[in-house]
Amino acid sequence: MTVRQYGSAVALAALLTLSTGAVAEETLPPLSAEQRAQIESVVHDYLVSHPEVLIEAAQAMEEKRQAEAARTVARISSEILNDPHTPSRFGPAEGEVKHTLIEFFDYNCTYCKQARPLIEDFAGKHGVKVYYVEFPVLSPLSAEASLIGMALFEESQEKYFIYQDFLMARMEKLDSRATLKEAVEKAGGDFDALMEKAKGEALQNSVGSNIDRGRAIGVPGVPFFIVDGKPLRGGVTSLEVLEGLLNK
Repeated sequence: MTVRQYGSAVALAALLTLSTGAVAEETLPPLSAEQRAQIESVVHDYLVSHPEVLIEAAQAMEEKRQAEAARTVARISSEILNDPHTPSRFGPAEGEVKHTLIEFFDYNCTYCKQARPLIEDFAGKHGVKVYYVEFPVLSPLSAEASLIGMALFEESQEKYFIYQDFLMARMEKLDSRATLKEAVEKAGGDFDALMEKAKGEALQNSVGSNIDRGRAIGVPGVPFFIVDGKPLRGGVTSLEVLEGLLNK
């Protein structure tokens, strides 16, 4: 076999090695500098003659990336849905859960607040159970609000949602602890006790886990939704957007 023939035989392997950085030299005979140069020439000539190969490789790489992203979203979604520290509530008063919606939110997120009425309508209309992921990324006071909320959730889910609904109904930015204290008092909680509890390692870890999960699936900001396993970035302006993600 001539060097040229040998080069043709391994052109595809060489292409993969050059394009992905994969190392597979242990499976091939050692090459001299001259042989390597000739193989590279074969690869170059082949790609010039068949540029569609690069397009196909790029498409395959993108499909692989999307498949891996989908698997990560599915894994993180499962963790959230099965985490007892994730606050959740069901849209209809009665009936079976038909769909799930996970919302990453921040108490300082205007778009989260604007979307809240639509989320509630969506949940009631389609039998959706909503899971709320405290994702404080906008300010230090956001983090404090989340920790207090999670501390309140450990005491009572009912109190937690009174607290959460009060803060999410306010379109103004959180600018002081006085607002947090007012929300806690509305919910019937002890603000000083909750502040102390919020310093605990368990709650810090719980909120930290939310941040880690968001990073794992590439949450770019809030709001971020996962409807029946399908991610939706950005604000929601209509029910149709959410309904388009439902598993029919």
